[in-house]
Parts: sequence; C-alpha cells; structure tokens
Amino acid sequence: MKKLLYFLFLLLVTCKPTQPKDSINTVEPENNSEEQIAFYFFQASKGLDNTIQIKHQKQQLVQGKLKGFFYAEIPADEYETNNLLVTFQEDSDQKIQLQIVNPLVEIVEYVNVEGQFEKKTIYHETKDFVMRIPYNNPIKSVTFELLGIVDQKLKPLFVSKLDLN
Repeated sequence: MKKLLYFLFLLLVTCKPTQPKDSINTVEPENNSEEQIAFYFFQASKGLDNTIQIKHQKQQLVQGKLKGFFYAEIPADEYETNNLLVTFQEDSDQKIQLQIVNPLVEIVEYVNVEGQFEKKTIYHETKDFVMRIPYNNPIKSVTFELLGIVDQKLKPLFVSKLDLN
C-alpha cells in the first residue's frame, strides 16, 4: 500500500503544470492562412448631455474562428431602438457592422421573495465592455451610433467615432 501511495505521489509531482484555460495569449498579426479574432476593449460612460462617451482601451488578437455571420451593413429592418450600431472600418475600406445592447443599460432577472421571476433595469454611469470580430485587416476606426425613434423613424440619436490608428 505504501508503494502505491509513493508511486501516486511521484506521478503527481512529476506532472507538468498546464496553462489556465481562461488565459488569453496575445498574438501578433502574421501573414498566414490561420484565422484570427480581434478583441476590442472599450469603456462607456454617461456624458453631461445624456450622450454616451466611449473610450478605446486596448485590443488583442488571438488565433481562432468566430461562428456566425458578420454583416458589412446590417439591414434596416433589423435595427432595434436604444441599441448601439457599431461599425468597424478596415484599412481596406471594408466594414463590419454589429448591433449591441447599450452597455450602460443592464436588464437583470432575479427571483423575488415570493419565488417569482422579476426584471430590474440598472443604469450605469460607467461600464467596461468587450467586442470581438473576425480579424482580416487592421481596423482604422470604429463608429458607435445610438438608435432611437425620431419623427416615427429609426435614426441615430448621436454618433461617436474613434480612430484606432
């Protein structure tokens, strides 16, 4: 029995530690055929005039492929009010558009004391958020537009453009 325990102890001690699964390795852009994902880190904050101020914090490239379809331009019938329409403009003048929920407005579901589901809306003053897109060419700018109803038409309530170069 002691020999078995000694053997298991040696086996455990000699095992090579692995890298944690949740760590992200930064990969420099390379001219190879492997697909890459770009992670863009932003901070949104509420402006004085009720607009949203967005700051670019950093970006990372990793090897991988995203599932799903990314629009060059989102069809107008898929726009939703109070969402942000985000347009990534590449150096090659191609663009990728996404529609995201306003990061400063968070809807949380919880169970109340009676055991019923309830929703609560939390309005943040400042919030960090991350976006990921397939990486083909360097992104030169990103535009955020808050969509809302004006004169019974869906229009941008404000536009914020960030240069990433």
